[in-house]
Amino acid sequence: MDIETSIEKLAITAIQFDRANQLAEARQYSLKVLSAAKTNPKLLRNIKESGLFGKCFLLMFEQGVSDDQNDLQLISELSYFFLSKGIEEHLIKSQLILDRIILLFNSEDFIKDTMKRALNMNVNILSRLESPQMINHKLNDYLDMMRIADLEDENAIYGNIDFLKAKKRDYDKLIAQQYYGKGKTKDDIISLGRDIHEKISGYIQNHIESGLNLK
Repeated sequence: MDIETSIEKLAITAIQFDRANQLAEARQYSLKVLSAAKTNPKLLRNIKESGLFGKCFLLMFEQGVSDDQNDLQLISELSYFFLSKGIEEHLIKSQLILDRIILLFNSEDFIKDTMKRALNMNVNILSRLESPQMINHKLNDYLDMMRIADLEDENAIYGNIDFLKAKKRDYDKLIAQQYYGKGKTKDDIISLGRDIHEKISGYIQNHIESGLNLK
């Protein structure tokens, strides 16, 4: 087994154990994946099954593999990136979109932190438009737009999840009230959300390719 695929095989094994409800074993293999990603980020450059790899990192939140904030930030970013890459690569993508929607709700603070860096949204205490409160308000709006883009995707399937159906209704009301900007239609919001998705994915990909700031 060559070193480039070994981390991917560990991730697939972790998912298999999780699906078999062998949670202790799943957590053990997830920890191996996380450790490998931290110690040798170059391994992340040649992942072939991106969606499954992203799913492994998503499961790490449920498994409680770490309570270290840097670890959790890394887990969030890698889950987001590889789920997003899987969505781009696969024709059958409904489960991957659902997984990314779940991540956008369950990893809100970490996604916003990544977004702030990806979009260069720096706080300037001398500017009202760049105050901490305004930056956070913008981040919340942008995160909503990312969620809306996924919830409205033609491949999205979440009809049996009441929470997501309720959130979609809430977003529809906010769009109708022009909460996200005067004159902005749902199509406008979806387009903005997709653009933010692309920028964040590109930002994380640059980090993976450079091997920087992933530990």
